[in-house]
Amino acid sequence: HTTLSAYTEGGLIWGHALNYFRDGTVLRLDNSLRYESPDFAGLSFKLMKAFGEQPGSSGNVVNPSFDYRNGAMKVGASFMQRHKTAANTERYTTVGGSYDFGPVSASLAYYTLRDDLPNATSLARNAYEISAAVPLGTNVLWLAYGQARGRARADTGASSLSLRYDYVLSKRTRLYTGYSIIRNDSGASFTVNSASNAGPAVPAGQRVAQAIAGVSHSF
Repeated sequence: HTTLSAYTEGGLIWGHALNYFRDGTVLRLDNSLRYESPDFAGLSFKLMKAFGEQPGSSGNVVNPSFDYRNGAMKVGASFMQRHKTAANTERYTTVGGSYDFGPVSASLAYYTLRDDLPNATSLARNAYEISAAVPLGTNVLWLAYGQARGRARADTGASSLSLRYDYVLSKRTRLYTGYSIIRNDSGASFTVNSASNAGPAVPAGQRVAQAIAGVSHSF
């Protein structure tokens, strides 16, 4: 989750395809330890271990990752293995990169999930997202496009396109509005998630669209 957030412009929030296509059950892991190294000439490492010893925890997990920054460029990768059940181990791989071009900053993230389940119930998939932030004076236009493709079943993919505009009223107050659409394949039911992965449930194959508008004020 940390790697996906680092390589989607603005973080893994509303409007991001990989927010919709990711596995929300790995956002927070019970009974875990995490180490983050100092910065070594732009290179840093992270290692997380979740022991999964308590009922209802998210399972035994190990997750090494790294990031490298050089000026306007940043790249990173993460590998996570989770023993979800006695019969199923899930393996997640994420790679990403970002670059600040000056007038535009852009990010690319690629995500894979593999498991040991039979094709009929497998969640295995590949997904990617390209996102950009375009400053317009003090305001910002955000864009994101991504696709997911099922590895076990060809009909479990989807695509998503989103845009959001933030208009700054003052140092502490901004208006925002946005529109996001997901086109599900016949066997997919991805939806517009919140940060907690709790979006409205939709039938398989249904197209999902959502518009937002609001005010953000910092006290």
